Amino acid sequence: MQSRSNESKRPLAVGALILAVALFAFGLAWTAWLSDDAFITFRCMDQFVHGEGLRWNQGERVQAFTNPLWLLLLAPFYALTENIAAVAYGASFLATAVALFLVARAATGPVVAAFGILVLAGSKAFLDYSSSGLENPLLHVALLLGVGAFLGGGDPARRAGRVALATSMAFVTRPDSALFMGVLCVAAWVQSPTLSTTRRMLIGWAPALGWEAFSLVYFGTWVPNTAIAKVGAGLPRDEVLAQGARYLLNSMRWDPLTLGTLACVVLVTLLRGLRRRESIVALGLILHLAYVVRVGGDFMSGRFLTAPFVVAVFLMVRLRLDRRVMGAAALAIVALATFHPRSSWGPRPDALAFLDAGASGGITDERTIYYGYTGLLSKGHPAWGRLVDGDPYPPAGKARERFEAGERVQQQTQVGLLGFLAPRELHLIDVFGLGDPLLARLPLTNARGAPIFRHKLDEFGRFWRPGHLRRNPPAGYRQSLETNENRIQDPALARYYGAVRSLTRAPIWSRQRWEVLVGFHRGRYGGDLAKWRSEQPARDPG
Repeated sequence: MQSRSNESKRPLAVGALILAVALFAFGLAWTAWLSDDAFITFRCMDQFVHGEGLRWNQGERVQAFTNPLWLLLLAPFYALTENIAAVAYGASFLATAVALFLVARAATGPVVAAFGILVLAGSKAFLDYSSSGLENPLLHVALLLGVGAFLGGGDPARRAGRVALATSMAFVTRPDSALFMGVLCVAAWVQSPTLSTTRRMLIGWAPALGWEAFSLVYFGTWVPNTAIAKVGAGLPRDEVLAQGARYLLNSMRWDPLTLGTLACVVLVTLLRGLRRRESIVALGLILHLAYVVRVGGDFMSGRFLTAPFVVAVFLMVRLRLDRRVMGAAALAIVALATFHPRSSWGPRPDALAFLDAGASGGITDERTIYYGYTGLLSKGHPAWGRLVDGDPYPPAGKARERFEAGERVQQQTQVGLLGFLAPRELHLIDVFGLGDPLLARLPLTNARGAPIFRHKLDEFGRFWRPGHLRRNPPAGYRQSLETNENRIQDPALARYYGAVRSLTRAPIWSRQRWEVLVGFHRGRYGGDLAKWRSEQPARDPG
């Protein structure tokens, strides 16, 4: 009788799974959008497929993207179609489908799988960044493959090799995933510290090591230019930590399901016993959250939390959950997602929704800001129309007009959509330094810790915003770019910029460039930058 009862319930369980997948698919299409930052990667990809190399501006080898694997996977399809919206949406949807499959496959049954997918569908952050054009969907797949390999059975050496390969995939998708995946790699090796394990792990790490070698040779640095712009800013540690805490608090206010689920799963996993491999994954999630706080979070609400969240859901569906508990939780998720004012299940943002898209600490609801123009199913911006229909982006049009009038070097702030849609020959000075090799290396404060550049103070009395660390181009910099000569007026900074020019503009295999490259990594040019910094007067940040 028991087996017949189970057989009669199975169609209902499968139906629940199908319903959950359909709900998620509808939510994904309903919320699909492309972020402005994604177009920074897309501009580099556009240069690449048109034969200019992996770079932001022509003639200057600068890695303005942090997601090389995402860029390289999208590039062939963009080269064939030159339809960036179709390529970005298609790749995001496909990667997200793979992530859902991996979660469902790990579940203890179809009902638990349906519940896990419902949790994913209820997360504002996860839905928002399962499209957006950013690398999040691919990163989710890499992390789930890594965790699945780590928790799986079979030969320990082979398992460790699979963990290492997934680590490479995650690292080349987004380098800061190395902290979480590194925990799994260390644990996998400790469980089987043999020569066979070491050899397999080295083979698995080969793609990541290969990318790092290419990055050093081609760009002259181990890390993306974006990391240089953020790490070298010289921001006070206490301010950065406070901003990181605000990032988590913002998530709790705008998207309580994401951090709430993450916290509950980590707690339950640790309470079940520290000797379990799941506990090592939970400890890795804690380290990842500590990293997010340490770097000050991000200006995009929830973006840095989707990766640990999907891993937490993966751990959750491996448990044998009580159906009554799942039923009550499912009702709570639906209620929260339906009635929470920031839920992605709510009405689509209109053209004026950006007025309510900001929060304290410079954190924003990016989908709300850009959905009107870049949303897949949006009604369109009243003045600009829709990107998917090929309607023009006016700021890019103005930049093109200035370019055609002879202004081939332009200083801009919002460089994503504008940079991609403007002429690729246009040299864009990104004042936040993400795509600029000199500005990225300029600190925000002088040697005494006082602000060098003028910035608008926020309500906390700060003169900076996460991801928007603005530097003003020094005297002579624009003329240097216009003439392709070093016209920097300050002698110390001119010497430093000369080294930067050699690193990013000289022939890759020239002796001069390799001497400069070695000098940079030995700190030979730090004195010139320090001298310039010591001479900078403080500015009123207001």
